[in-house]
Amino acid sequence: MAAPRDEEAARRVWGGAVPLQVHLHDADVTTLPPPPPFLTLGPRIGYLPLLVPIIKAHFSSTLPPGIDTVWFEYKGLPLKWYVPIGVLYDLLCADPERPWNLTVHFRGYPAEILTPCDGEDNVKWSYMNSLKEAAFIITGNSKNVMNMSQADQVALWQSVMKGNLDGYTNISTRLKLGPFEEDCLVRTSSVEHQQGSDEPESPGSGKPCKVPVRLYVRGVQEDLHDLEESVPVRDWESISYMNRPFEILKEEGRSYITLERALKTLIPEWFSSKTSGSPDDPDITPRSCQKVESASASWQEADVDKSCEVKLVRVQGIELDLDIPFLWVANNLKNPECYLHICVYVSTRKQQPKATRTMANEKLTKLREAVACLTQISDNEKSGFLSLVARYLRSVIEVRNGFTFLDLIVIQIESLNKKYGSNVPLLLMNSFNTHEDTLKAKSYLPNLHLSMCYLHQNNLIQLMQSQYPRVVADEFLPWPTKGKTCKDGWYPPGHGDIFPSLMNSGKLDLLLSQGKEYVFIANSDNLGAIVDMKILNHLIHKQNEYCMEVTPKTLADVKGGTLISYEERVQLLEIAQVPDEHVNEFKSIEKFKIFNTNNLWVNLKAIKRLVEADALKMEIIPNPKEVDGVKVLQLETAAGAAIRFFDHAIGINVPRSRFLPVKATSDLQLVQSDLYTLVDGFVTRNPARTNPSNPSIELGPEFKKVGCFLGRFKSIPSIVELDSLKVSGDVWFGSSITLKGKVTITAKPGVKLEIPDGAVIENKDINGPEDL
Repeated sequence: MAAPRDEEAARRVWGGAVPLQVHLHDADVTTLPPPPPFLTLGPRIGYLPLLVPIIKAHFSSTLPPGIDTVWFEYKGLPLKWYVPIGVLYDLLCADPERPWNLTVHFRGYPAEILTPCDGEDNVKWSYMNSLKEAAFIITGNSKNVMNMSQADQVALWQSVMKGNLDGYTNISTRLKLGPFEEDCLVRTSSVEHQQGSDEPESPGSGKPCKVPVRLYVRGVQEDLHDLEESVPVRDWESISYMNRPFEILKEEGRSYITLERALKTLIPEWFSSKTSGSPDDPDITPRSCQKVESASASWQEADVDKSCEVKLVRVQGIELDLDIPFLWVANNLKNPECYLHICVYVSTRKQQPKATRTMANEKLTKLREAVACLTQISDNEKSGFLSLVARYLRSVIEVRNGFTFLDLIVIQIESLNKKYGSNVPLLLMNSFNTHEDTLKAKSYLPNLHLSMCYLHQNNLIQLMQSQYPRVVADEFLPWPTKGKTCKDGWYPPGHGDIFPSLMNSGKLDLLLSQGKEYVFIANSDNLGAIVDMKILNHLIHKQNEYCMEVTPKTLADVKGGTLISYEERVQLLEIAQVPDEHVNEFKSIEKFKIFNTNNLWVNLKAIKRLVEADALKMEIIPNPKEVDGVKVLQLETAAGAAIRFFDHAIGINVPRSRFLPVKATSDLQLVQSDLYTLVDGFVTRNPARTNPSNPSIELGPEFKKVGCFLGRFKSIPSIVELDSLKVSGDVWFGSSITLKGKVTITAKPGVKLEIPDGAVIENKDINGPEDL
C-alpha cells in the first residue's frame, strides 16, 4: 500500500522560500555611491543561477564591462550552483539568518572550487541528470525519464522554475517514481524478536524500496551551546557530502523505520556506538553502508569513547525529531528531482573528517587506512592496489558541473541509448588483485553521481582479467611452483588480455546473445574517447574486424606506438620493439607521423573465432620486477598488438579531439580551462581556438599534485590564444588571468611570485613582479 502524501506538506515545500539580501561585490562596483543590496525571495527548490537575470537588472548600471561570470558567496565561501537554495541555507546558516546576506560576483569565477555554469541550460541539464539518477535508484532504470517527450521535459522544467506543483504532478506521476510504500518495513533486531514472539524469524519478501538520499554533514564545536556561535563554513572540504541510496526490504511483522534508524544506516560513522544498535542489526548494515571501526569493537557502553553527537537534522528548513517515520519524510519533503536532501549537524571532539576535494593524493590517505585492514593480501599487493587506485582516481576528478570522468562516460552512454533507442552497456575491466578491494574501498572514492548508480545495474558489466604466474628470472620457473602460492606469485597480464578474458568470463557470449556486434575499447581518462557512429557505420559496411584510431603525432607523443605494414599485415610498432640505434628515427614526427590513441573497435564474432583457435599470439612485453627481494618477470601483452590477426584490420586517422587523456595536472588545466566546454556530457573544443593543436603546458613539481595545482589557481587562466606555457618555482595565479602566445613564468628560489587578478600576459618571460 502506498504511503499517503501530505498535500499540505508538499505545497509548503514547493511554496517555501528563503529571503535573500544580495550585495554586489566591491570589485564589481564602478559607480559612486555603490548600489543598494537587492532583496528577493529565493525558492527553496530553486537554484541561484536562475535568479541572475533579475539580480543583474538591479545592478546593471554599475557593472564593469566584459563577459559576465556570475557566482555567489556567503561569508567568503563560493556557493555551489547545482545545490538547491534551501539546502545551501539549511547547511550554511547554523542559526537561520533572515534575510540571508549573499554576495554576488560578476567577474573572477573561482573555477578551482566551482564547476562552470553558463546559465539556465546548465541548471536544467544538472536537474535532469539528477532526476535520471533518482530514477535509476528507485526503479532500476531511467527509461521513463529518458523517454519523455521534448514537450514534457520543457513543461516539467518550467513547473520547477515557477514552483507550479500541479503542473509538476501532472507530468511526474507518469514517471512512476513514487510515492514510496509504507509497508516497506525493516527487520527488528533478533533480541527484540525473541522477546516479542515465539515464531521463527521470516527471511522476508517483496520488492526492495530504494530512496535516493543526499546527505550533507557539517561539524560544529563540541562545547557549543548556541548554534548562533558556530564557526562559519570556510571551505567545502569541511562538509562531508554523501550520495547514498537507502534500501528498505518489505517484510512481514516488522516495525517501520524512523529517521534516526535511517541515519544510523546511512551514516554510521557519525553515530557513536553508545547510540547504535547491535553490530548484527541489519538496520545498520545495508549494502550502501561503509564498514566502520565501531562495527568490530565492543558494544558495551563502558567500552565506548563517544566521538560525535548529532545535534540537529534539517530537511526543507524543518528541524526534525529523529523518531519521525522516515518514509513520511521521503515522500513529502523530497525535492522535485526526487532526492531527499538531509543536512546533519554533528559535534566532534576533533575537527570533522574532511570530505576531500576530489583529488587522488588526498583520497589515498583513506584508502591506505582501508587497505591496511585487509589481512588476506600481502603488503606488496596492498602497495600494488594503492598504485592502481591512484591511477583509477584520475577517473573520479571533477571536470565540469560537479561531474567526474566516469560520470561523463555514463552520461554519454545514456545520451547514445536515448538518441538511438539502444541499450549499450558499459564494461569495466578489473584484475584479480583489485576486484574485491575496489568494491570494499569504493565508498572512499569521490561521489560518482551517475556512475555509482550504474554499478548496481545490468548496464554495467564488470570484467575480470586472467591471472598468470610470475616467472623467477634466474631459473625461469613459475614462482608458485617455488612455494610462492599467495597472490604475490601472480599478476594480471596487461590489457591485451581483454580478448581471452571476454571469452573465458562468459561476457563475450552474453554480448553476442544480446545481438551486439562491436566493442569499443578505450582508457577511462581519455575524455575524447566517445562512440562515433560514423566510424562504426564504416566498419559495418566495409566488414572491418578491427580498427585502431590513430592521430597526428606531436613532440609530446614521440614515444607512442605507430602502425606499420609488415608481411602484408597492418601491425603496431612500439618503442620497446625498436633497437637502440633506431629509437631517434622512431621518434621522428616526419617519418612516423601518427601514433596509437588506444581507442579500438573490434568485432565480437572475430574475437570469439580467434580466441577459440588460440590464434592471438601478440608480441610479449617483458616487465621485470623485484618482489620480496626476488627478481621476477611479468610477461604482458597490449590490446593494440592484436591488430595483425584480424581480417580487414585498419587504422583510422582521427582528429586530435578524440585523444584527450588526463594523466597530469597540465592535462587537467587544459580541460578545465576555457579551451573546452561541456555539452551533454561531451567535452567540446572552443571554436575560438584557431590553432588546431593544443597549447604545450609544462608545470613545475610544485603543481604536480592535484591539490597543490588547484590551490595555486584562484581560477584557471584563459588559454584560448596560448601557444606554450612553462611554469617553475613558487608561482601563484590570481583570477581572470589571460595567457597568450609563448609564456614562461619562473619564480626565483625562495621567492613567492603572485600573478595578479586580471593580468594579461602575452609572449613574455616573467621572472619577478617587475616583469609584469
